[in-house]
Amino acid sequence: MKRALIRFALGTVLGAVIAGMGFRAAPAFGYNLMGPKWNTNTVQYDKHTLSSSWQSVASFGASQWTNVSPSPFTWVSNNNSNNDITRAAIDGGGGTLAVTTVWYSGGTISRATIKFDSAENWYVGSSTPGSSQIDARAVSAHEFGHGAGIGHSSSGGCSSCPNRYTMCASYVVGSTCQRSLEADDRNALNALYP
Repeated sequence: MKRALIRFALGTVLGAVIAGMGFRAAPAFGYNLMGPKWNTNTVQYDKHTLSSSWQSVASFGASQWTNVSPSPFTWVSNNNSNNDITRAAIDGGGGTLAVTTVWYSGGTISRATIKFDSAENWYVGSSTPGSSQIDARAVSAHEFGHGAGIGHSSSGGCSSCPNRYTMCASYVVGSTCQRSLEADDRNALNALYP
């Protein structure tokens, strides 16, 4: 069973984009870039309002993108950042799992927030979720990819686990295969931040 990771909506008011399930013509590679990127290689995020288990989830998602070589891009936790990571109601259980909103100006990302739907059946541990649970670490890795400026992958690497791209537009319930980045995910970050 597959579920969409995030809903697609594109807003131009105040230069905000909500990353989601938009698809463009598939390029020769599987990744898609949203367009804008940060004007720095070190981006801060704020997870201080989350419970300790959710703070670990956010740290895990951020670390997947921080450890991409040779890219110098890093996510750094800072409780004073306006790039907030939160949990709140989105659309109830069984729908949208999380939403990343990216603000930009002049082709540069100025802010990004991530909101996880509080109504979902989340697994926040580091082992394997139950067959009906959503792996928060996999979704976190996906959302931090959007926060860096990466869109959804084309369908080529989105068919099955274990080598499923982290940036696929859907999630396989009960799986952990999107926790770690595949070559296509890493190539996307290296294209944005060489």
